[in-house]
Amino acid sequence: GMHVPLGLWASYSVGFKEAVHLPVLNDFRIKYPLQAEKILANGQSDMVGMVRALIADPDLPNKAREGRSDEIRYCISCDQGCFGRVFKGRPITCLQNPTVGLEKEIGTLEPATPKKRIMVVGGGPAGMETARVARLRGHEVALYEKEKILGGQVNIAVKAPNRREFGEITKYLVKQMEALGVKVH
Repeated sequence: GMHVPLGLWASYSVGFKEAVHLPVLNDFRIKYPLQAEKILANGQSDMVGMVRALIADPDLPNKAREGRSDEIRYCISCDQGCFGRVFKGRPITCLQNPTVGLEKEIGTLEPATPKKRIMVVGGGPAGMETARVARLRGHEVALYEKEKILGGQVNIAVKAPNRREFGEITKYLVKQMEALGVKVH
């Protein structure tokens, strides 16, 4: 979870590589493409795995390769929907990516017909995600928030000890509002 340092075991991988003389995979708390590249460049691992990172954004490798790292929906390491549910035999979900586990039911985003003017009230994660999806479908979207900054309760959560990574939710969605041209009031 969030309380564990990023790439915690990367420095230990070198010892494993020397002892076993087999390819070594490191996959613990690796969530950023540059972090993965650094582990490989430093010889700490032969391969890296990004399990939860790919749950949060299945298109992460393509975005990184194309230089679109600012469009990546980064894992927040909350362990609530993925790790926390899989060992209970429940379907996985993701706080950062609401489509996880519902891909079959939701399908792909299709352009809306007819196009509409949509007003979303509330600039927390749910409001911004609603505005993002509506805009991706081609609607004209206006988002209204009474506070001076977007993020809702996330802005409180990030202040708790070891919860700074919750800020990735707001960071991603605010960038999406800007990139997609959602009018924020």
